[in-house]
Amino acid sequence: MSHEPSRQSAMSHRVSSASTCSNGKTLAERRPKSGRQSTQRATTERADTGRSQTHSRAVTPGEDLHTRIGAERWCITRADLSRLRRDVRTAVAQGKIRSTTNDPFDPEDTKVGPNIYTVVDQLIKPMTDVDGPSGGASYALTHHPDGIDCEVFITHAWCEGVYEFIDKVLASWPWGKRSAYACMLSNPQNGDFLASMISDPSSSPFARALSHATHVIAVPNQTVGIYTRLWCCYEAYLAYVWDKEIFTAWTPVGTKRGLKTVGGPFLVTVVTAALGMVCVTDGMLRSDLIGKVIWWGTMPALTISLVHASLSAPGLRRTVSIYMSSVLVAFNGCAIVRRQWIPNFPLEGTLSSTALVTTIGWIWVSIVPILLAIDGVRGTLRKTDLGRLGLGFSGTVRESTCALEDDRENIFGCIGDEATSVDLSIGVLLQSGMSTASMRKAASLGIAVERLCFIQWGPAYLLWSTWIILCLGLYRPGLLQVESAADIVSWQTAQCFYPVMHLIVYAASARDHKSFIVYVTYKLLIWLVALDMLVNTLGLTAMYQPIAIAYNVFGMLSLIISAMGLGGLVSIPLVGQHCARWLVGKVPPVEDIHGDAVTV
Repeated sequence: MSHEPSRQSAMSHRVSSASTCSNGKTLAERRPKSGRQSTQRATTERADTGRSQTHSRAVTPGEDLHTRIGAERWCITRADLSRLRRDVRTAVAQGKIRSTTNDPFDPEDTKVGPNIYTVVDQLIKPMTDVDGPSGGASYALTHHPDGIDCEVFITHAWCEGVYEFIDKVLASWPWGKRSAYACMLSNPQNGDFLASMISDPSSSPFARALSHATHVIAVPNQTVGIYTRLWCCYEAYLAYVWDKEIFTAWTPVGTKRGLKTVGGPFLVTVVTAALGMVCVTDGMLRSDLIGKVIWWGTMPALTISLVHASLSAPGLRRTVSIYMSSVLVAFNGCAIVRRQWIPNFPLEGTLSSTALVTTIGWIWVSIVPILLAIDGVRGTLRKTDLGRLGLGFSGTVRESTCALEDDRENIFGCIGDEATSVDLSIGVLLQSGMSTASMRKAASLGIAVERLCFIQWGPAYLLWSTWIILCLGLYRPGLLQVESAADIVSWQTAQCFYPVMHLIVYAASARDHKSFIVYVTYKLLIWLVALDMLVNTLGLTAMYQPIAIAYNVFGMLSLIISAMGLGGLVSIPLVGQHCARWLVGKVPPVEDIHGDAVTV
């Protein structure tokens, strides 16, 4: 359980998670159009204020640096976080960081570690002492004196373990982003000049950093739900008002857990394949019975087990389906590949591919159960993280706590009548792990956004790779079967355009958009891929042209919906909402999330 900090600690926590009701812009404007000019004006105003308040005392180098550099540039990098983790471990081993009554951490623990309060008091403050080389500057400006523009804002609680915090942030760091504002490292922890900067929430460092960031990372922990803290609730509200992409920092799978997860299915696959190679003879493979067993027995069973493993929640039934898939993949692969390599053996009624292509195909299929096993671990970790993110949160910010009563009054003074909007915005984040404009809009219309929590690699890999292989024409006419100029403009070659374009759109999309693309593509095309495989298995050549046409039609439809995104789809009059509910899922609608213009 978290402890109630002293006033000094409470001020530090206020620094750690405080947000404001202003950045000088309204909801309609969303983001500053002249951020550089506003930054210069605010910096000049803070400098004038600082001179008037500190004329009777010497200005420390750290204070001067933080006055000259705007708060939106008090940022750290991934390398800084990695270095801090190493420094904390070294300090713990050397006894420089010790457990306390309020933080009785285990020095041998490398997963959670000492909490942020302890690290700040026993490591960050001594490293950034006023009389030291940094002159009282923050950890961020000590390592980057010129500052770095803020791209990511991290919202969290100081009672979390520092290893836990760093590992989750590093594992969830947005692609292509360089810097992040992390309160305990970005704000100066020595001296009292920061108090004047945060006395007015509308011009505080937190508001400046959050208004410039494009992403907000909400970091769950094992001790307390961050949304029981009023400052964190208000940060979520501001992120919503300013159209930031809010998402949860996930617990990484880790090398040890990952190897343990994939080891089981991999070992089962290898052992089953080895036994099949030894025990199944060529004579057995030449019999018609073995062919019927493969195509009308084990193949349907493999399909059912893969689908069940893809759709099941993490648990015993999913695990059984994954291991069953591994056994069936190995058996079918062993039998089919060996039948392909038997000299002068006719393969009527089977795939009309070469032995080499069949071998590669079943190696590809054997990866799917391994990916499904990883998906199961990721799903379990995400469920746990979402539970921790909302730990103790009653569903309304009115019951969230604040260490200082003045802070509580200021926050609710800024929120005004929009407390319900705060609740709903946080609710979307707790359901899906993300809170973006499109997801909030979808949630208000009764669409099951929690299904877009994360991308399952197994089903995505199975669908896209099978789709591409079939379109290339390894098992029926396609791109590899082009023999004349007329074939270049045929339905068979045109179908190859769509899986490639889907991958391009996917790569260029935002985090929540990626989940939607995979979900839509899977929902629209999985039945078509299955039908195509059945047609090829039965050798129904008359169906090749209709199948190719269907790939073009549904490929185009899927591409259009994927490019539009969830927000664009639900905006289509009359049919958009119904299509989104069918593709993603339907739940009871929540009250529309709205917000008046917020002027600061």
